[in-house]
Amino acid sequence: MNTTTVIPGESLADVSVRAYGRLDALPALAAANGLAMTASVAAGQELWLPVVVFPKPVESRTTTAQLIERTAVVKAGQTLPDIAVQYCGNMSAFPAIAALNGLNLTDEIVAGATLKLPPVVDKRAAYILSGGYFPAAGRTLTQIGGLEGVDYWGIEFDFIVQ
Repeated sequence: MNTTTVIPGESLADVSVRAYGRLDALPALAAANGLAMTASVAAGQELWLPVVVFPKPVESRTTTAQLIERTAVVKAGQTLPDIAVQYCGNMSAFPAIAALNGLNLTDEIVAGATLKLPPVVDKRAAYILSGGYFPAAGRTLTQIGGLEGVDYWGIEFDFIVQ
């Protein structure tokens, strides 16, 4: 086992981050030195550094779903945020879509182009949108039935309040 010397002002948690680059080594560090995780340490104190094996981070694990390349064909009028909402379930995925396809965030995309897609952000929204529903930017007024309903009626023009 290696050792390290406590620097003035350091806590046991600080030593964990300095020695291992992460806080989740604190329990093993404390146990190897016979200390509680909240124990105080003194400047100049020598601490044993146990070998700690960390689990592989979740984001670096490969799943079967990630091995299948997901793509989308751009419809007329669609933007990167539209595609992010439709296929990933959340607009926050649009920077990842741009990066995967070598695009700038403000680039216009051509109808008919095939874009690579990142993993789904919100599975519920993506499931609903996969049923043939499309974000509004890809639709015309004719396709959505025109401007109709209480949101578009003008008070005293289309209806009278009594």
